[in-house]
Amino acid sequence: MGRAAGAVAAMPSGAASGRPVTLSVGVVGALPGEAVEEVLARADAVMYAVKRAGGDAVRGPHGPAPLARPAGAVRSRS
Repeated sequence: MGRAAGAVAAMPSGAASGRPVTLSVGVVGALPGEAVEEVLARADAVMYAVKRAGGDAVRGPHGPAPLARPAGAVRSRS
């Protein structure tokens, strides 16, 4: 998600407004048998919670979403 946020931040923000472009994302998983519309409604609810909290973040239904590890990355077991 860091690359997506960086790409969005690098986008031109329009007619010399000088306003930063940010990314607010709500991440949820589909439950077995759940309709696509229900999944999208839950993702929208999380995204709007991110926006109300100031935006420019990625969150899951229970708080900040973990960033994905690059393919081949190894998690340490401490």
